Amino acid sequence: MTSRRLLALAVLALVLVLAGTFAVRWWTSPDLFDNVGAGFKADPRPVDKAVIHAGISYPSEDDDNVTVTLRDVRATSATNTARAVASFAVCRFEGDAVGVVHGPLGRWCEEIVPVDRDTEVPYTFTNGEMLVMTITPGRRGESRVSHVRIDYATGRSHLWQRGEQTIRTDVAVRAR
Repeated sequence: MTSRRLLALAVLALVLVLAGTFAVRWWTSPDLFDNVGAGFKADPRPVDKAVIHAGISYPSEDDDNVTVTLRDVRATSATNTARAVASFAVCRFEGDAVGVVHGPLGRWCEEIVPVDRDTEVPYTFTNGEMLVMTITPGRRGESRVSHVRIDYATGRSHLWQRGEQTIRTDVAVRAR
């Protein structure tokens, strides 16, 4: 073989390796959720009235219509002397999105889809949807969530991508 052919084969091999690397990275690392960046420290409230709801993420505007299976969503607490429990739901709303609020979530959401393991939801930015975290303290103290990890898979429209994203947040509940 001539040196030109060897060089052409080497370039072709490099292009194929780079394209394959890009394809694997794209398939295993989708970026479906935008970070809302909620930062909030609630005033102290009695334990039974200290429950707080915080908007965590919208679907990305780039992904207009996708069915997502939320395989696991977990909050990581920087502090949790209140023995709080974090739960998640997809809130469908018209008008203003949920920021950080007290009171029944139904006041802000027309429909609430609780998120458990392997919850499948059609997630479309144009419909006004948001992933919401609810922090429920179990006793007096403080709970501060530093980030939320979302493990998910997409459907056929996104070639069954699987991914995990970490959404940074700083939401604190104080129960007295």
